[in-house]
Amino acid sequence: MGICPGYSGYRQCPIRSENNGATTRAPQRAGRNGLNEPRRALALVIEDVPAMQALLRDVLAGAHPELEVSVVDSVRAARRWLHALAADEQGDRLKLALVDMGLPDGSGAELFAQITDVAPDAMRIVATIYDDDEHLFEAFAAGAQGYLLKDEERASLVTRLRNIARGEPAVSPSLAHRILGHFSRQSKVLAEEAPGIKLTARETETLQMLSRGLRVAEAATLLGVSHHTVSSHIKAIYAKLGISSRAEATLEAVRRGLV
Repeated sequence: MGICPGYSGYRQCPIRSENNGATTRAPQRAGRNGLNEPRRALALVIEDVPAMQALLRDVLAGAHPELEVSVVDSVRAARRWLHALAADEQGDRLKLALVDMGLPDGSGAELFAQITDVAPDAMRIVATIYDDDEHLFEAFAAGAQGYLLKDEERASLVTRLRNIARGEPAVSPSLAHRILGHFSRQSKVLAEEAPGIKLTARETETLQMLSRGLRVAEAATLLGVSHHTVSSHIKAIYAKLGISSRAEATLEAVRRGLV
């Protein structure tokens, strides 16, 4: 798993790529001479095309320069990288995963469950060339929290990844309306087949405002309550619905016919 001989702990060690021989890096603990060095947060790029690897590295450098970026080029290599991360108990370092859907040995969607198990707080974002409904809904059904098209302008990709920190969903504009339209059509059917968890009237209002992009302070003003109260409503909504992001809240609002 990339353990370097001659060290009591671990450090950055090369792992050979599964396909084209490219070398990436597995996150490792510091050795004797690096015990006091802070451990940087990580981003994982899962992409097999070298030009796209370079693009996504560049986008991440622009959006989140604080992240140390690792690159793997297949489903198998990603599973090994994640296994090494979990074995070294460093799952909390992984903050963001950019995942291609069309990898040489399978779909990137296969990896979302393992990413969630290893790093529950990591954002799972698809970065792909596929803009069809089949890939789009496969990704979200598997656990994606965002879906970006790699042919967007670099500046646009940087902005969308940067806005994740503000709770905004990372979804390419051309896909957002299709997602909302799909779930709007399905919302009544889903409600009849499997009634959702009940929210209070105020929680429902808060969920609706979140889905429309309002910030906590803006929602508080409209509701005539303090921002602390709105924050409490949001925590209750997330706990009841088993969600952890504004993107998931938006999808739930659509499912309930609130958008």
